Amino acid sequence: MKVLLKRKLGEKSRREMAMVEREILRTVRHPFLVSLACSFQSKTRLYLVTPYFCGGDLDARLKERKTLVAGEVRAHIARLSLAVDFLHRSGVIHRDIKGANVLLDAGGRAHLADFGLAKDGTEGPSNATTQCGTPDYMAPEVLEGRPYEAAADIFSLGAVLYALPNPTLNPNPSHNPS
Repeated sequence: MKVLLKRKLGEKSRREMAMVEREILRTVRHPFLVSLACSFQSKTRLYLVTPYFCGGDLDARLKERKTLVAGEVRAHIARLSLAVDFLHRSGVIHRDIKGANVLLDAGGRAHLADFGLAKDGTEGPSNATTQCGTPDYMAPEVLEGRPYEAAADIFSLGAVLYALPNPTLNPNPSHNPS
C-alpha cells in the first residue's frame, strides 16, 4: 500500500502526479505490471492499494543472494521488457525503472511497480523534459535536461540489466558441482 500525505501534495503538479499514478495503476493491466486493487482517502491521506509481493524487490534480492542463475536474469529482463513495451504502446513512460521498483512475487517473477514519476499520454514523440528518476539509471538526455521519449526507459532497463550480477552458468541453482 502506498500512502500519500495530502499536505505534501499541495502543489498542483504533485496532485496531478498522484492522480496520474492512480490512473495508470487502475487502467494499465499487464501480467508483469503492478496494478491497483483499490484506492481510498481519509482527511489527511490518499491510499493506493496494490497486490502484496512477498518476494520483496530486486535490489533486496540481489543483496541477499549476491548472484543469480542465468535463467533468472533472462526471465527478469524478458518480463520487464514486455512490461515496458506494453507501457509504451499504452502511451506511458515510466521514468524511474530501477531494481527497487521491480517487485518479486512468491514465485520470484518480476513485476514493474511505482508509477509516481510516470508520464501518460505520450503516444508518438513526447518531448518530455522533466529531469526525474534515479540518476544511476537515467538516460544521458534525461540527465542533461534535453527532450526525451520512451526510449529513455529502455536505457534504464539496460542499466538494471548491467547492475545484475554476472549469473552463474549453472541452470540448476540447487546443484553444486564441487
